[in-house]
Amino acid sequence: MAGGVIHVRAASGDVIFLSAAGKEILEPSKGVKVSLDEDFAGETLEDALQEAKKYAIGGIKQKVQQKTRGVLVKPVVRNLDVKYTVKYGFS
Repeated sequence: MAGGVIHVRAASGDVIFLSAAGKEILEPSKGVKVSLDEDFAGETLEDALQEAKKYAIGGIKQKVQQKTRGVLVKPVVRNLDVKYTVKYGFS
């Protein structure tokens, strides 16, 4: 069985804020950085990266949440960059 673990140190991305109608309603937040320091496993490197990206997007959204208090918006993360190293596995 293939598989392994990647260690994610940090991630960054741009956040745009959309209304329910899909219109941008706040100034975008560019280059929002989060420190993760987490391990993600997967059958393939891409599996592990997909899990790491989901986690990173959640962290970035949480970091910009104060901008959306009192306003109903959907934060969307774009240009996601994940900094990682292969901890073990993935031949």
